[in-house]
Amino acid sequence: MKRREFLKKSAKASLLLSLPIQQVLFDSTPALSGKRILFIGDSITQAGDYINFFECQLRISKPDISYEVYNLGLASETISGLSEEAHPFPRPYLHDRLDNILDGLQPEVLFACYGINCGIYHPFEERLFRKYQEGITKLIRTADARKIQLILLTPPPYAALVQNWNDARKDQNRTDYSYAKPYVAYDDVMRKYAEWIMGLKEVQRIDIQTPMRTFQEICYGQDMIHPNILGHQLMAHTILQNLQSERTSDKVIQLNWKKDKVEKEEGISKFRLDAPKNSHVVRSDSQEYNQMISSSHEFIFKVDQLPPAMYQLFDHNFYLGQYNQDELEKGVKFSPLSNSLKYENLSFVRKAQQLYELVASKREVCDYALLQYIGHQRPMTKEGLPIVLAERKRKEMNASINQLLEDRTWEVEMIKL
Repeated sequence: MKRREFLKKSAKASLLLSLPIQQVLFDSTPALSGKRILFIGDSITQAGDYINFFECQLRISKPDISYEVYNLGLASETISGLSEEAHPFPRPYLHDRLDNILDGLQPEVLFACYGINCGIYHPFEERLFRKYQEGITKLIRTADARKIQLILLTPPPYAALVQNWNDARKDQNRTDYSYAKPYVAYDDVMRKYAEWIMGLKEVQRIDIQTPMRTFQEICYGQDMIHPNILGHQLMAHTILQNLQSERTSDKVIQLNWKKDKVEKEEGISKFRLDAPKNSHVVRSDSQEYNQMISSSHEFIFKVDQLPPAMYQLFDHNFYLGQYNQDELEKGVKFSPLSNSLKYENLSFVRKAQQLYELVASKREVCDYALLQYIGHQRPMTKEGLPIVLAERKRKEMNASINQLLEDRTWEVEMIKL
């Protein structure tokens, strides 16, 4: 079987095995034109953490849709075709492999995140910028010709703050700019690249740079180029917020004690509910960041028609708290911010973390093998699985994900004291 025919058939088989599972975060229909979703980009994309968050939240957003998400980001790659002299090897150029990728996977939706490498860490130069514009324009035309929905992400920021602009001006005349020795004010270059992306009218685009710059002190560590896990989480959050809208009503679980009980023992009422919209959350030391990320994960639990009394709530024998009739009728708020121990032990929250770990493992094993199989021009440090084994592994992992979340309910016990 030819390589491209195999990729098409194996990808379709993986898609069929990705059975729909319960929503984690949002419930409105995403503005996506298809179920086969591909991410391309440089090392930030190849790292894949933001795609893991994205897939966990998207695959389960609609029980009747089987999404399959692929990550073929490649470290060091540019869309400009440029490479600095000090780079240890010529940087790979997206358009050298793009046709093979699109022929092999036939994506319906394509996310692209390029820019941080494309200015090759120089001060802004029109010559270099034109190469970036040409590469993006070529990608837009290719996607349009193939009828692929293209969504451009702005480049993330270069997270080094300029302490002294006089020093930055003095730094404009070097000859050894590179990823190891960037121009001091390289983030100013990335601002210009992002502004141009956001000014394009013929394609969908999402600004991830602005929110990441707002929280760059917590989204980056010592590495000013590659965001940490909090930065990746913010990237995914921003993408999903732009694709989907939340409905406040979806955050309220409204029960009637007289009508909605599915089981009752003496003094105990049991409820079997649809699991709240929830996902794995990584918290930081920043309350502002946590509030922004966590707002989509909060929900309110209300029970009306209760006899006056004190009540204790349990989730699979885990104690959630003690509340009186008035508190339960007004609504008890569950949030990652209110009581982390309580929230993280909710049964569906524990499942969400297991889901993230499974998706991350699938990405590391299966997408890495697919990346190598399709081919590229970058030296790699490790060999991936043979593609037949990798695609078999993808099916097994998708089946494990579906099995993990096959039961999409939340069991709550309410004990009258």
